[in-house]
Amino acid sequence: MKKNNAILILIMFLAGIMVVTSCKKDDDDDEPENTTVPHSDMNDDSTTSIKVTIPRIEVNPARASEITVFLSVTDQDGNPLKNFNQYNFLIKQACAGDTDSTIVGSLDFSTLNQEGSDIAAAMTLDYSGSMSSQNITDMEDAVTYFINLKDPSDMAEIIKFASDIDVVTPFTNNAQTLIDGVNTSVSIGIYTSFFDAIDVGLDDADSLLNTGGDYLPAIVAFTDGGDNDSHVTLSEVITKANNFQVPIYTLGFGSVDEQVMNELADESGGRYYYSPNSAQIQDLYTLISGQLKNMYVVTWTYDDPTCTEVVVVVRSSYTCANGTFHSFATKYFTPLK
Repeated sequence: MKKNNAILILIMFLAGIMVVTSCKKDDDDDEPENTTVPHSDMNDDSTTSIKVTIPRIEVNPARASEITVFLSVTDQDGNPLKNFNQYNFLIKQACAGDTDSTIVGSLDFSTLNQEGSDIAAAMTLDYSGSMSSQNITDMEDAVTYFINLKDPSDMAEIIKFASDIDVVTPFTNNAQTLIDGVNTSVSIGIYTSFFDAIDVGLDDADSLLNTGGDYLPAIVAFTDGGDNDSHVTLSEVITKANNFQVPIYTLGFGSVDEQVMNELADESGGRYYYSPNSAQIQDLYTLISGQLKNMYVVTWTYDDPTCTEVVVVVRSSYTCANGTFHSFATKYFTPLK
């Protein structure tokens, strides 16, 4: 309840103080940077809404007070919105459960490409008994398409699941090895251990990050139905995803449990997509890759030795030919001591 109250207070505060248009912010002699305007595009007549998410928050082990937040902003179709600057965002932070919150005013702003990070995607593929042969073909075609799209330095992992979990291909950047993994036959039962497969992917992604590589991790999870055989719960998977700061992108088709798919994605900073055919699944993989490769990176200093958990709320605003649009995102992180 305290967490929910903190989020509500932060969002109400942001909504009350931030009046952003395509032209300018209010002038303030004490804040000369306000003369810089947020990015807008009056030639953009296709955007009708925006969505901001926080796929990842990193705390610098060498400088425990340095916080890096990754932001993804897309239009209503999931296409990344580019060319934003720091004035398209208002960021507020607070100790979880505390009503005393502050605006993040002094920060460094850049894009992911400038940071040079590579994607590390653990892909979980559903081979349970409810999957039709056409669903499996569509899924394998989509994963192969994603592999062929990836940059040479991007990493991926193939995890197949039903009753059991089989890490067919551990993390590698070798595209042919990954495609061979997609085409490898497995015998893993008929039930659906969806949460267990994501749990394994999270552990593997975290292990890869601990090797010292500069990767942006993600889980890309396929399923056609609800979980009926996992040892871990939905809440446990979401908690681990947030502890590891790994977003979950869920892709469902057939009689999928959309509430679960949305919850996994929304709570972890990912997205949910429903994909009824192979061509649209391939398009969605292109969008996921675009979102992960076109993110904004914000770094600032947080120093409160008494706080054990911090909540960050981001408000993004964008003006185009169809008006001014706003979106909120919230995520927690644990400061290093």
